[in-house]
Amino acid sequence: MSEGDAMVDAELVLKFQGGEESAYETLVRKYMKDAYSFCLRLTHDAQEAEELSQMGFVNAYRSLRGFRGESSFKSWLYRIFINQYRDRLRRTRRAEARLAVVREEAERKQSAVAAEESSMHASELEEVVKTRLERLPDRQREVLTLHLY
Repeated sequence: MSEGDAMVDAELVLKFQGGEESAYETLVRKYMKDAYSFCLRLTHDAQEAEELSQMGFVNAYRSLRGFRGESSFKSWLYRIFINQYRDRLRRTRRAEARLAVVREEAERKQSAVAAEESSMHASELEEVVKTRLERLPDRQREVLTLHLY
């Protein structure tokens, strides 16, 4: 970025801060493609880069009245993109962690239910076997009992 570009940006920022909304539109048009490319390098996802760059420009618009010019507009703008990207990563990681906890709990409950069903099936099966054994004639019941036990 040349010194002349920085001066033009500073003038546009001052115009915007003075109430000239079109100055911000000029800044957006100037940096739109570069901002998208920067966000794409951060995210490696076209849709996410599009969202990130759009939200960055929205946040820049909201904050530009307080811009003090301690850095170039471009540096300030890119810092907004980086901060948004980092915030998004933190939110995603927290959501994934919460999802992992929910999955673990669901798996634990599912295992408990499966074990309970298994024991219910075993006890039901045991009852069926006992009932059927009792119906057998004495001699067959003795032979089967001796064989099994």
